[in-house]
Amino acid sequence: MSFYRKGNKYNNTSCVCLIGKHWHQSRGEAGHCDYLSAQVQNKEIKSFEKQVKYYLCIGKAQITTHVVDFVVTGNDGSVWVEEYKGFATEIWGIKKRLFEALYPHIPYHVKR
Repeated sequence: MSFYRKGNKYNNTSCVCLIGKHWHQSRGEAGHCDYLSAQVQNKEIKSFEKQVKYYLCIGKAQITTHVVDFVVTGNDGSVWVEEYKGFATEIWGIKKRLFEALYPHIPYHVKR
């Protein structure tokens, strides 16, 4: 059974994922966390981290930060980002492009 909380700024319903029993900002994000947890249990991926902060800097100036939903590590040691998006904002699009420019070695996957 999932638990829900209403009332964040994008009209999402916050939700607890079934496997990890921690809060996410949307039902879709919680479902994706359960999916990744199942992949770890089935040894399809090595691990994943939730809500990882990346600093988006140009030169010595920090422009902003970008908190990605999941950083996934594959069995071969490869690393990629998975972002669950139900609604893409203009700010998120800018942060995504900055991330891709500053971290070109980390693939960025958007799940819907």
